[in-house]
Amino acid sequence: MLAFLGYAAQQFAVHELEREGIEVKALGRETPLDFGAPFDTLSLQVNGRLLQARVVPASTTTSRAVLIFHGNGESISDWSRVQANLRTVDIASMVFDYSGFGDSTGTPSVTHLHEDAMAAYRAFVEQWPQAQARYVLGHSLGNAVMLDVLPGLDPKPAGVVVHAGFTSAREMATQTGLAAPWLAAVLPDLWDNELAMASQGPDTLVMHSDADEVIPLQMGRRLAEAAGPRARFVALHGMKHDSLHEDAAAEQWQPIIDFVNGGGPGSGTLAWPDSGRLRP
Repeated sequence: MLAFLGYAAQQFAVHELEREGIEVKALGRETPLDFGAPFDTLSLQVNGRLLQARVVPASTTTSRAVLIFHGNGESISDWSRVQANLRTVDIASMVFDYSGFGDSTGTPSVTHLHEDAMAAYRAFVEQWPQAQARYVLGHSLGNAVMLDVLPGLDPKPAGVVVHAGFTSAREMATQTGLAAPWLAAVLPDLWDNELAMASQGPDTLVMHSDADEVIPLQMGRRLAEAAGPRARFVALHGMKHDSLHEDAAAEQWQPIIDFVNGGGPGSGTLAWPDSGRLRP
């Protein structure tokens, strides 16, 4: 009876996390074409659900490529400018909407997001089978989804970018007030990003801002420390939680571009387009 009650409490906690903690967003009107980049839309079949993804090519099929795992309360349209900008520095990109986000069908859950991520990575590899190197980039909630599937990705990505990540769903739920401490305490060990970072994996770039109003800087530091010598930590200054895609500032993207281009420092200032749209 005690085992049953414990299991029931865990399932209730997970359900509450999914219901209260995962915030879907409808697809916005912006596309990469608004910022001068051609794109294709992919439809991915996942266990009866249909996911939507956007692909922006680089100059050649052998260019480096990045798969973006977006955050909570976002959709692929929010990353339109980023995808267009990546094209200007000859990096191909793909971003996808999880179940229930944007125009993707189904409902979001821990299980569905895991399945979504695996399917998206397979499509990503199929899109650029000859890419010089493939990278994965997570933002906020996207880090949990990305790190959850990282051990099962085949072929392994060349590197991982963790931006504005939290240490664990349990700790994040308690800190934000999403769950009472007693409820967070019975959450199973899902989305333990600190533990995931401690496992073997590719070289990793961890970035976090001291002005992040959602996830504290210390969580980012702990993620980098958990990864040990294979991780590099970059502390950002004065940038809000979603500035990676909302502002898409060159100074924030410079470390990412350097990392994707092989890990070495860039030569001079990144030639990164401003935030203006190219057409109404």
